Amino acid sequence: MNITSDQMPIESHAQSSILSERLKRGLVGGALMEAITGIGAITLTIIGLSGVAPMTMGAIAVIVVGVGLLSESGTLMAEYPAIMSRTRKRFRDRIEFSTGFGAEAITGIIAIVLGILVLLGAEPRVLLPYAAIVLGIGLVLASAAISFINSVNLNFLLEGHEDSHEEHIAHTALGTAMGVQVVLGFAVIVLGILALVGLHPDLTLVAILVASVAALMDGVAISGRVISASTD
Repeated sequence: MNITSDQMPIESHAQSSILSERLKRGLVGGALMEAITGIGAITLTIIGLSGVAPMTMGAIAVIVVGVGLLSESGTLMAEYPAIMSRTRKRFRDRIEFSTGFGAEAITGIIAIVLGILVLLGAEPRVLLPYAAIVLGIGLVLASAAISFINSVNLNFLLEGHEDSHEEHIAHTALGTAMGVQVVLGFAVIVLGILALVGLHPDLTLVAILVASVAALMDGVAISGRVISASTD
């Protein structure tokens, strides 16, 4: 069957809409997964700080946060070709973006492994502070990927409408959340180091709690930014 010139743009637009919808669902899904894992990890660390199996709760919380980081970075990695094909960013910006989600994935995997080792009986007072430090590093480095997402024209990327007041608020909120995440990431690193040198054992759980809060903020802010940019 012959395809007329009028049909081709329609099909092209339909394909573009499908890709945009898939991209939106992927970004929102990955971000919401990170937010959910953040809530779970916060709950676990609070239980641990109350005195109920603190090392076990801390290990599980580390694994949960690691899964959240891995989920978000995995989404960005999967959608990287689609994002790059629709943006005109400098090579340096693209490198920072890929480095950001790559580092987030690596630190997430390391945290998961360390948490599992603790559950298997390895020394928790050594491995959990290291895991907290790793999570802090991941939060700091992941800010590069968040900065990239916040800088691109998501209205064009997701075929949304003109900039709205809600979209502007979401853009500002994500920028603020990114800055807070960097600060919290460094705080987690410092707390992890202090716990590692033996200042106070509870500092490990506090560090994991701070990392969990940062993951929750990051997930909520990114999902809000994407949804606001793609809403009709």
